[in-house]
Amino acid sequence: MIGTNSVARYLLLVVVAWLGIAGCRGPNEDGVRSRLEGFVTVRPDVDSTREYRGFEVLVASADGRADTLGYATTDSTGFFSMELLAPERGIYPVFFSRRGAVLKQGQIVVAEGDSASLNLRLPDPVRPLIIRSKENAAWLANLNSRAVHNRQLLELIQSGDHSASSQAAMLRQNAQVLWSLAEQFPGTIGAEVAAAESVTMLEGIDDSLVTRRSASLSPESPAYPQVVRVARRSSARLYGLDSSLAVVRRMMNRATEPEVRAAIMAELVVAYVDSNQLDPAVAEAKRLIESHENSDWAAWARDAVYEIENLMPGMAAPAFEAVTWTGGEYVFDPAATGMTLLEFFEPSDETYLRERSLRDTLMSTLGGAVTFVSLSVDPDRDLNEAFFDTRTSGVNAVLPMGLDDPVARAFNVKALPKRFLIRDGVIVGKYTGPAIQSVAEDLIAMASGRPAG
Repeated sequence: MIGTNSVARYLLLVVVAWLGIAGCRGPNEDGVRSRLEGFVTVRPDVDSTREYRGFEVLVASADGRADTLGYATTDSTGFFSMELLAPERGIYPVFFSRRGAVLKQGQIVVAEGDSASLNLRLPDPVRPLIIRSKENAAWLANLNSRAVHNRQLLELIQSGDHSASSQAAMLRQNAQVLWSLAEQFPGTIGAEVAAAESVTMLEGIDDSLVTRRSASLSPESPAYPQVVRVARRSSARLYGLDSSLAVVRRMMNRATEPEVRAAIMAELVVAYVDSNQLDPAVAEAKRLIESHENSDWAAWARDAVYEIENLMPGMAAPAFEAVTWTGGEYVFDPAATGMTLLEFFEPSDETYLRERSLRDTLMSTLGGAVTFVSLSVDPDRDLNEAFFDTRTSGVNAVLPMGLDDPVARAFNVKALPKRFLIRDGVIVGKYTGPAIQSVAEDLIAMASGRPAG
């Protein structure tokens, strides 16, 4: 969570997930209203009776289990119509069933005044559900743009031509595609989320553009705290601490929701720690605890204080054990001598992949003097296998419980990638986010006998 040379990404409490969000305040305190209608029919080769009565259509709460936002049954032609009332503007699950069996499910954007329609012909087990409306078209465009980006990133990695420059070029191009959705679908959830993702893609690549675009994003965006974080780091790289703090406070003043303001207050804590100003960081954390005592952000602030008190440079690193990818056992003993670069990461994380070329060069150059320990916090075996099979040296392991694993908790890992440079069991440096250049400088200095930092 908290770093010395680069700050951790804090716990994202205003949830943004590509396959389901619900968190923007609607214009009506009683909730947001929209409409859904359409037809549910059956393919003639499956049922030629043309009797489509009795299909049930249910739009549920965000967890898919609690409140019903809308319900309808089809008539003999398969037609249905329903009014939707949701507590907030967002993305909600929709289910199609008959005689108690769920036959299809998908997602629908519910936003004030949006009128949506669909035509579903069953069985349809594979294709995504297509819902037609301005909001749903924007969300689908966002999902498709993200899918294209992920596919291009995977192809670039697998091509063997992956480099920092080639990935940066791809990120610039795809960031512009996402940003352009705001012009195609102004005011929609899909455009807001795409714009925020566009900004985060450019961090460390074009910080000037990050700061300009972040200032234009609406505080009603579900990803607004994430944008504040990226804008703060970009401003810090360009202009220093005072400028980055001003950016955070200015963007916080635009927000009205308590949860959003708490998320941005957390960024102030992170900003101070990033500049090694620990007393102001603790003071901001305590203000956050006092102002949001019963919230998850209070727990986040307590974690921040834990890191300041236990994981700062000059302190002993926690001992731990891990099963390596090849089935061996790795034991980190703070009493042992030598240098270790400990990194927590996700194999699909764009920042980590962008930095991988320099990171691998460091390992091949300094591997004799430094032990590289890479701990994946993604338990997906196929993803780790594709990643670790290209590694021929270093200690590689997977934490089966992800960020909840005891090792990740001991090192207070909340955001990725997170790295610790350790010498003779003592933490020398901490780095979170796009900080591989700082890692390289400190590693080279230590390997040559000079102090890090």
